[in-house]
Amino acid sequence: MRFKKGQSGNPRGRPAMSKEVRDAIQANGEVAVRRMSDLLNDDAAWGPDGWLKPVVQIKLLAIAHERAFGRAGAVSLNQQIVVAKPGENVGGRTSRQARQFAALIPKQ
Repeated sequence: MRFKKGQSGNPRGRPAMSKEVRDAIQANGEVAVRRMSDLLNDDAAWGPDGWLKPVVQIKLLAIAHERAFGRAGAVSLNQQIVVAKPGENVGGRTSRQARQFAALIPKQ
């Protein structure tokens, strides 16, 4: 089905959320942020031998990054990506989690 130019595909918008559901989400938001922070600070969770599966580590980092800095723009196929080797200082910063994340990336 095609829409006419300027016509919304969802003219009624998002369905209204009940006050009870909205209150429950807001009440648990602080707990969710605290738990995510605990996971991000748990060094035993990270790296190839961490208790979090590598795919979960990447998803958690992506969510945390998106919440902190907003969604990333599109990446072109020829864009240069700089990945720090463990112990390497990139941009004046190093972190144990960044080094462990870099260790998850397959070596070429």
